[in-house]
Amino acid sequence: MSRMPIPPELRSKFNQVVRAPQLRNSRIYSLVGIFLSLVFLFSDYFLLGDQFTHVLIVRVVALVIFLAILYISQHTSLKLAFFCIGTVLCLFNGVIVYIGIVAADAGLYTYQSGTILIIIYTFTLMQAPLFTSVVIGLVSWLTYVLGHSLYSSTDVGVIVNNAFVFGSALLLGVMSVIQREEYLEGNFMQANELIIKKNTARKQALTDALTGLPNRYALLKKLEAFKGEVPARMFVMMLDVDNFKKLNDQYGHNTGDIALKQIADTLLEIVLEEEGFICRYGGEEFIIFIEDTKKVYPKKISQRILTQVASIKADALPPMTISIGGYVTKKEESSIGECIIIADQALLQAKERGKNQVVINNQETHIKEFMADDKDSANESANER
Repeated sequence: MSRMPIPPELRSKFNQVVRAPQLRNSRIYSLVGIFLSLVFLFSDYFLLGDQFTHVLIVRVVALVIFLAILYISQHTSLKLAFFCIGTVLCLFNGVIVYIGIVAADAGLYTYQSGTILIIIYTFTLMQAPLFTSVVIGLVSWLTYVLGHSLYSSTDVGVIVNNAFVFGSALLLGVMSVIQREEYLEGNFMQANELIIKKNTARKQALTDALTGLPNRYALLKKLEAFKGEVPARMFVMMLDVDNFKKLNDQYGHNTGDIALKQIADTLLEIVLEEEGFICRYGGEEFIIFIEDTKKVYPKKISQRILTQVASIKADALPPMTISIGGYVTKKEESSIGECIIIADQALLQAKERGKNQVVINNQETHIKEFMADDKDSANESANER
């Protein structure tokens, strides 16, 4: 799999999805490895003789320190946690090298193979990032080489041979981690792209291609969200562009599409401000839900829609109007579908009575009446002041 660098904006997600589980495993494996190292106390007892007590104290003290560092790593950032575990491994290798020096002074060279176990563990089960793994491997290798070269009586040939073997393991480990990191990052990026594609496809399936509004399928999803219940005082509106067929026939379908897009944008702006829901129901029809309305609210929102649609101006468009059928729910209805049917019937009445008007709960309200209501409201507010 080719390497796909992770952009900075996805690094946090990568750490959460990939690095965090790796860290948990690394902490567990490190803990198990430290306790398994106590098995070597049996060989210490039989092989080191007088040095056993000394080595036992070193191992126990080191164990306590390692456990403390691992505990601290649970309460730090991801980067610092890997540093803590890396520190434990480097110190643990230091203990191994120290015991190997003590054993070498006693004529035993069998204690010098522990470093390769640290190197192998670092590049496999630890699953740390490449830089951290390389640092741990190099420190472990240098600790062995310098420790035995400067402080032990180990034969130079043995040190050179072990240094070559440990170095080869280190090099192979680096290559394996590079391959693993390329796979992890590439797999993460592909999975992320797949999620984006799925979300895009899902959004497109719920979106009307022309207007960008939710479509009829999105309306069905919205109705499902109500779970069969009808909210009290929800304003349900059916809207239809007046004389749209005539506009299409006279100006062409391209102009009709522009008109629908302009009207959709106007409606969406209003609905978003009112925290409502809007969809293109089909053709030149739209549905709007405004939940938790007040008594005067349906008139006000309807007035705003009528006036703003009528005020749309574009070079390619003639003057346009819209008719509205509205219904305010009472929570007595059997379903939202029933409310839509009532609003649709009110829309038909608005059309029959001259268009460019709204019928709410089967009561006609013309745009001029809305303007009069606004004037009365303004006068009342002035009198109150």
